[in-house]
Amino acid sequence: SNHRTTRFGDGLLVGSDNGLYILNAGGDIKLIKSQLHVTALGLQDDDIWVSTYAGLMGFGVSPFQTYNSDSHNISDEVLTFAEFPNGDVLVGTYDGAYRFSPDSADKHSFKRIHSSGDAPLSKVMASARLGQAIIVAERHSGLALLTAPDSSAQFVHKNRALARHLPFFQVTHNLLHMLVRLTEHY
Repeated sequence: SNHRTTRFGDGLLVGSDNGLYILNAGGDIKLIKSQLHVTALGLQDDDIWVSTYAGLMGFGVSPFQTYNSDSHNISDEVLTFAEFPNGDVLVGTYDGAYRFSPDSADKHSFKRIHSSGDAPLSKVMASARLGQAIIVAERHSGLALLTAPDSSAQFVHKNRALARHLPFFQVTHNLLHMLVRLTEHY
């Protein structure tokens, strides 16, 4: 999942503008990390991935890792992420989109993703897996499709007017996931 809540064991992991919490089946709430603006949560195997305004964080990743401008030359404002079928991860930030391979020997390198016009993607507000591809919503340019981790993004709907009417990434994120669910049923 790529929301601010996700199932975790017999509980629920909850991200907020003020921290990361776990709610267990008994109703107890435990603060995991405070002073953290969580934008999305995801699980991969036993690892918890958290995108925040302070970078992408991996809990359970050995060792615990934060990927941001200080450590890996990517924007701190990570808004979304999505996993390719091969395990590579698209990381969408306010400054652009990056790909990294958490299972590779070079797992600490982030590669910038460009559009088919060779310009880097920018202001990536939402992303979602769509079959074997990832669909990305850019704030000002519309929707782009990445068919492989090493491919450039192909714009499928380039409409600046559409993006202006969707100023909040959560609205864009919800619309993207609705689109993905609709295409899965047809």
